[in-house]
Amino acid sequence: MVMPEQDYTMTENLSQVIDTIQIGRKTGVLTVQRGEGALFESGMVIFVSGRPVRAQAGYLNSMESLEWLNTWRQCRFAFLPYIPPDLALASSALLPSKSPPSQGLPNPAITGKYPTLPGAQSVGGSNSGFFGSQAGPPSFLQSAPYRIKQVDEAIYIMDQQGFPRLYRRLILLLDGSRTIADLAQLLGQSPDEIYRLVGHLEAAGLVQH
Repeated sequence: MVMPEQDYTMTENLSQVIDTIQIGRKTGVLTVQRGEGALFESGMVIFVSGRPVRAQAGYLNSMESLEWLNTWRQCRFAFLPYIPPDLALASSALLPSKSPPSQGLPNPAITGKYPTLPGAQSVGGSNSGFFGSQAGPPSFLQSAPYRIKQVDEAIYIMDQQGFPRLYRRLILLLDGSRTIADLAQLLGQSPDEIYRLVGHLEAAGLVQH
């Protein structure tokens, strides 16, 4: 694989760059670098109409690479607005357009139930928080939930409690600037599903809205 010479731009938050490409529905190759010498790291994400279809960082698989790159803060990036032929042949939808149902949890879209994860605080009443009804109120699309724990601490707690991988992707995006509607578009889920997932994180003491 030979990439054209590119001019790199500095960013303080790579996840914002990735979000911009997704929201803009752009097609191309994002290459990223950080560190120097023995600490040098690099990665790549291929997008088709804003959807990441392949990611590479070290020896991680595509999904793990995308999650890892979303945690990068200060780094250099360049975006090539097309996919070179050799990459196009290798970029056939290795990342799912929609995440698979959460392992170990009932699918709320089917059961209409909201499971309480291990260690999560119970939420009482039929109208409590995000667990109140099967669909949120009309204004829920514009709510902007946010983390109340640092990312590293939140991910550690989630790992300890057995949260599926989709929740890790979600927690990385919950900075208070993205609405439920934005999150649904970025993660390829329905707004109701995002609303429910945020409810699980809120019950675990990781999120507020």
